Amino acid sequence: VLDACCGSGGFLIASLSKMLKQASNIPGLSSRERNELEKKIKTKSVYGIDAGSDPAMYKIARMNMYLHGDGGSNIYYADSLDKGIGRVGNENLEVDKQIEELRMMILDKGMKFDLILSNPPFSLQYTRENRDQSHVLDQYALSRDRSGGKIINKLISSVMFIERYKDLVSDEGKIIAVIDDSVLSGSSYGYIRDYIRNSFIIEAIISLPGDAFRRAAARVKTSVIVLRKKLGHESQQDVFMASSIYLGLEQKTAKRIGIKYTELDQLKKEEKRTIVSAYRDYTDGKHSSYVVPFSNCSDRLDVKFCINDRGRKAPLWKKKGLKVEPLGKILSIANKRAVKVEEDSQYPLLIVNYDGEINDGEVLDGADASYSTLYKVKTWDLLISNMGFGRGAISVVPPHHDGKFVSNEYTILIAKSKECAIFYWNLLRTKEILGDVFSSTTGMNRGRIKWDIIQTVLVPVYESNIEIKKLTREIEAFWKAYAKFTKSKNVHIMHVSNELDVAGKASIERWLSFKPPE
Repeated sequence: VLDACCGSGGFLIASLSKMLKQASNIPGLSSRERNELEKKIKTKSVYGIDAGSDPAMYKIARMNMYLHGDGGSNIYYADSLDKGIGRVGNENLEVDKQIEELRMMILDKGMKFDLILSNPPFSLQYTRENRDQSHVLDQYALSRDRSGGKIINKLISSVMFIERYKDLVSDEGKIIAVIDDSVLSGSSYGYIRDYIRNSFIIEAIISLPGDAFRRAAARVKTSVIVLRKKLGHESQQDVFMASSIYLGLEQKTAKRIGIKYTELDQLKKEEKRTIVSAYRDYTDGKHSSYVVPFSNCSDRLDVKFCINDRGRKAPLWKKKGLKVEPLGKILSIANKRAVKVEEDSQYPLLIVNYDGEINDGEVLDGADASYSTLYKVKTWDLLISNMGFGRGAISVVPPHHDGKFVSNEYTILIAKSKECAIFYWNLLRTKEILGDVFSSTTGMNRGRIKWDIIQTVLVPVYESNIEIKKLTREIEAFWKAYAKFTKSKNVHIMHVSNELDVAGKASIERWLSFKPPE
């Protein structure tokens, strides 16, 4: 077993424990045979490499392994991405000895590994601006986009490790790696996916929750990919794919996104059991509902896209007699709303929250604005936050916000009627429609979701609905009542302020002279 970016050794400790447990359950072994097997596991079966120097992660991993029964100390301080096994940092007798031992083992003896586990650092990248890193990049086929014929100036480590592990895994071995979803879905990584399809048999891809690595402060959407080296003219068959909902979540996060945290541990166990059982059925050649045709994987490899269940409710809607169309044929982008920001003007901004409500934001002074253009909203516009749409940040503009402004981080849409606006405001906030939107998005973090993706989602065409008619009347009545309340409130406050003399010119000037900097 190898983990070439082993960190504190978590994967290796779990592997060691698993192998020792399996050894203890082998029937028919004498005490001598069992002791020899356990010794081999402890001294010659688990290997780790790490380049982390502050702190020295390889030392931490060695200590952890020792405390968990490891007897080999096969943890090395080296840059495992350097195919020549390069030194990290300055010369050091202890480190140089490790480097020579590792080179002899991998380069001279050609040692291969039956299982490679990997969770590379998401943010680490190699760039040609650094001379040492440029030397490493030159060793990689992936540093050249063959389809485009161009040299790649930088690569993230998770991509480089995929190619590196092809050199290190045995012919029948497996690679199990955590990988950024941007690599599996983004257009700029298309040639990387081609490399994966050409070099490996993809056994499985398991999507992890977006908050799985929240504890490590990594706001990254990831998946686990299981690969084995493609041999000869071997061709790819269907792929095992699954989406995890609970694995890696903490109780605080679960509560925030609507999962009962008191049930979280049990949900994790059940989900793990289900996925592992289905994967075993797949590898045993049994039927599994988690199998995806490889034809779905000809471009993108992210699970949410490959399972191809977008618009899954459309047949139900049609059965109910509803017409179904892409959203872009029903709602339109608001035109001629752009306003050039002037230095001597002020602009009241709006924000849309996750509850689907519009609130006042800051009043932007044109002289301090970082925007050159803002966009004016009108009553009954549908307003979408590009950053928050995936959490339900869409709303209808009420009269008291008419004429206010948003930045280009928002999309302004126009519906054909008031009822139509109310209908799609609520429909687009449902988890089913948001799931359809997410299934088409690319990237690994909380990226913007823009109209070019949202407009492709299939939705029922609104015609007439008695509940929507009632809701529209109630919302209009609420807006009128709110306007009346606001006007009355301002009158009462003005009377009380005048009576107490707390809002006059002297009070304002005094406040201005005392207030801290903005």
